[in-house]
Amino acid sequence: VRQRIADYLSALTDMGVAGFRVDSAKHMYPADLDAIISRVNQHAGVGHEPFFFFEVIDSGSEAIHTSDYTMVGAASGQAVSITDFQYRALFDQFAGGDLSVFSTFSSSTPALPSNQAVVFTTNHDTERQTGPIYYQDGVNYNLATVFLLAYPYGYPSLMSSYAFSRSNFDLGPPSDTMGHTNSIYAPGSTTPNCAPDPTTAAIGTWVCQHRDPFIAPLLAFRKAMVGADSVTNYWSQGTDQLAFGRGAKGFVVINRAAAALTHTFTTSLPAGSYCDVFAGALKAGACTGATVSVDSSGMANITVPPTSALVIYVGQKL
Repeated sequence: VRQRIADYLSALTDMGVAGFRVDSAKHMYPADLDAIISRVNQHAGVGHEPFFFFEVIDSGSEAIHTSDYTMVGAASGQAVSITDFQYRALFDQFAGGDLSVFSTFSSSTPALPSNQAVVFTTNHDTERQTGPIYYQDGVNYNLATVFLLAYPYGYPSLMSSYAFSRSNFDLGPPSDTMGHTNSIYAPGSTTPNCAPDPTTAAIGTWVCQHRDPFIAPLLAFRKAMVGADSVTNYWSQGTDQLAFGRGAKGFVVINRAAAALTHTFTTSLPAGSYCDVFAGALKAGACTGATVSVDSSGMANITVPPTSALVIYVGQKL
């Protein structure tokens, strides 16, 4: 049975499939999974092993833990990645809780090694549960996503979905009368048919969270932070405001409060003027949004509007 499954997955990799999500991995014996994945890795060859990530729901109090699976695939070239549901639960604080929980996380050892954790604010299951943050939380969901992409932990997974009612969470995606899923594009159009405001999206329409304007700049920020794997100059104030640096490469401020945040931060960035990439960018030699001046000692006086964020990094410096 192991060989039969391994042969099938190997055939898919030969066709060009680059990775696999293993649903409900916590219900499968780790030794069986290791035997299957090791054979697939060996078939693919060194440096070409597919990306595997396991769904292991581990709240910390269950009999099965993510740590039971961290060695799967390791001996054959690439250990699998695993969903980190304990980290995901922290993001619910953005919906109205206490953001200081992230200060505790920043100084503690997470549940999984960073290079094996798949991190996310929500997924197709949690957004249909009462309590977890999801697209209808609007700007608070955006701020949670900023933290997800800017913080140096795990491999981020972005949710992009469609509007539904939690009283009818089994509703399928936008589709025609025959049940065929509708394209994100209207017939003959190259403009995506996405809800302009996720919080008021009509039931059964595309929400397209991955197309929010700040997503691509934050992904560029994350890529630019390679080599700056630690958090520096972590700062928090009350339950709604936090900031942190990524060494001499970047700095992030999140303000969930209803009032503007103004503070002088130690950024550790080189002196110069930087463009905020959360609500702007560097274009044609100028900032389309806020400009932040960092002095020779790495200090910057920063103002962040209510329920907003500010993200600067060396790749967006004037």
